[in-house]
Amino acid sequence: MSYISLRNLGSLNPTPPRYLRFQVGENSQSDNLSQQNIKPMPIDLSEQEKQYRVKANLPGFSREEINISLDEHLLVIEAKKQTKSDEQNRYLQSERYQGSYQRRINLSEQCDLSKISAELSNGVLTIDLPKIAEAPLKKIKID
Repeated sequence: MSYISLRNLGSLNPTPPRYLRFQVGENSQSDNLSQQNIKPMPIDLSEQEKQYRVKANLPGFSREEINISLDEHLLVIEAKKQTKSDEQNRYLQSERYQGSYQRRINLSEQCDLSKISAELSNGVLTIDLPKIAEAPLKKIKID
C-alpha cells in the first residue's frame, strides 16, 4: 500500500503521479464557501492494491450530519454541525466549530463508482473507492 498525504502533495510535486489521476482540492469556490462558514475538512488519500481510500477527520459528527454524494465523477463530502441554542447557559467562551465542512474530489475513471462504500468510526470517515480491473494488453497481429 502506498500512502500519500495530501497536505504535502502540492509542495512536493505540483502534478500528481499519473497513476493517481485524482483532482483533490479545497473547493473551486473557496472564497464563496468561506463567506458561508464552510471549511475544507482534512483528508488523506491512499492507494491499495484493489482500491483507493479516502479518510476524513470528522470528530463529533454523527452519521446523520454527514452527506456523501456522487455526481458523474465528482465525490462531494459534506458535514454540518447545527448550532443549538442553549437558554440555560450563558457562554463565556465558545471555541468549538459550529458550521459546515465540505470537500470535493474529482474521481478517476479507474474507480468503480457503483461499488463505493463508506464507514464512520471514532470520528474518522473512511470511503473505499474500488479500482476497475485493467483490461489485459491486446496484441495485434500484423498481416
